[in-house]
Amino acid sequence: MRSRTQENLIWIGLAAATVYTLSFWLVMGLVPPMSPTLKPDAIVQIFATDNIRFRIGAVVMMGAAGFWLPIGAVISKQLARHESGFPIWAVLQAMASTIGAWLFAFPVLIWSVAAFDVTRNPEITSTLNEFAWLAFLTPIAAFAVQLLPMVVISLTSHVDGPYTAFPRWLGYLSIWMIGIGEIPVMAILFKTGPFAWNGLIVFWCPVAAFSIWLSAVVFLLLRAVRHQATTEEGAHARPANLRAPADNS
Repeated sequence: MRSRTQENLIWIGLAAATVYTLSFWLVMGLVPPMSPTLKPDAIVQIFATDNIRFRIGAVVMMGAAGFWLPIGAVISKQLARHESGFPIWAVLQAMASTIGAWLFAFPVLIWSVAAFDVTRNPEITSTLNEFAWLAFLTPIAAFAVQLLPMVVISLTSHVDGPYTAFPRWLGYLSIWMIGIGEIPVMAILFKTGPFAWNGLIVFWCPVAAFSIWLSAVVFLLLRAVRHQATTEEGAHARPANLRAPADNS
């Protein structure tokens, strides 16, 4: 039952992540990202066009922004299987996941404020838009801290053998993801080119890398919890198959 709950949490998180992404892309229309060099009047025009749809998309995104929490809970549960005593790495990952989930929601709230009143001073709307994009891309510390426990456990533990949620190759993949995930902070320094918030290196490369990393993590978590479910079922079935020895007296 515990393993089935973990599997359900993974699917809930994936469903919410899909809703979040589609709302960001298709409803709010923020993919591809707007240029940091747009003039305030042009930014206001973007928010004013289909304003109601934009705000509805923001509401949906805010509702789905917690998608990282159920997945993070399962990661912590699986990390705890690899630790003896107090599960410090699992706790650290859970704390970082909580902050990460908030960071998925906070920029959307700022975009909501920017779109709420398109008749205000365009400079204010432009500032809110800048704040939202930089808040969306540059708070990188929580994600790096979340991946650190996975790196440590992947490279040091052998619990569950081939069915572990943290094989060694995931540790190396997570190190690579930490490196790619640190790049978006460069958006603070550049307004044009590949290091701007709409650039190839700052936006598109981390998005692609995160998709690859998340797909690997979800695959490994599902494999691990399904193996654990099979083990649990076998453990429960074994006593029922035992028979008392025949009385030959």
